[in-house]
Amino acid sequence: MRTILENSTDSQSPAVSRRLTSGDLGLSLLLTAIVLCVNLFMPVTMLTEDDTLWNTRLEFRETERPFSLRPYTSAATRGVMSVLGISTRDAFITTQYSLLFALFVSFACFLAQLGWTKRRRALGLVALCLSFPILGVHFIPNYTW
Repeated sequence: MRTILENSTDSQSPAVSRRLTSGDLGLSLLLTAIVLCVNLFMPVTMLTEDDTLWNTRLEFRETERPFSLRPYTSAATRGVMSVLGISTRDAFITTQYSLLFALFVSFACFLAQLGWTKRRRALGLVALCLSFPILGVHFIPNYTW
C-alpha cells in the first residue's frame, strides 16, 4: 500500500504539482460563473423571484425555528446588504457564490495536496460542479439557504 501511494504522488514527476495554479483558480471562477448562470436563467430557481419574497424569506429565516438556529447565511446576507447597499437577493447571491468559489478553490487545493495532476484536478472540479447539490443548489424545491 505504501508503495502505491509513493508512486501515485511522486513529487519528481513534472506533471504533478502540489500547489494551486492560475489554471485551478481560473477554472474555479469559470465553474462558479456557470453554476450562477444556470441558477439565474432557469425559471425554476429561487434566484428568479422578486425582492418582496426575498425580504419575507430573510425575516422568516431569522425568526422561525429551526432556521433561526442556523444564522450564518442570514447574518452574512444582512452584512453584505449593509456594506454594499444592495437588495436581499443580490446580497444572497454575492454571499452564496463567493462561498461556492471558495469551495472550488479549497477542493482544488485538496486535490493538489493529494498529488493529482492538473488534468485530474480539472476533472475533479468539473465532477464536483456537475453534481446536483452544486449545480441545482437553488432549484425549487431543493434550494439551500
